[in-house]
Amino acid sequence: MPVMVITSSGNEARKQELMDLGAKVVLRKPVNPMIIAEGLDAVFTTSEGW
Repeated sequence: MPVMVITSSGNEARKQELMDLGAKVVLRKPVNPMIIAEGLDAVFTTSEGW
């Protein structure tokens, strides 16, 4: 299942941990709606079977 995480954490170690756990995209709040759309596009275009 593709996962995109939106977080308030700016910690790079936490971002890497989320990526290691399977997140395809990790965005930091506040997020521009266009960036969310790009993140969703990345999640669905790089995920096999979706």
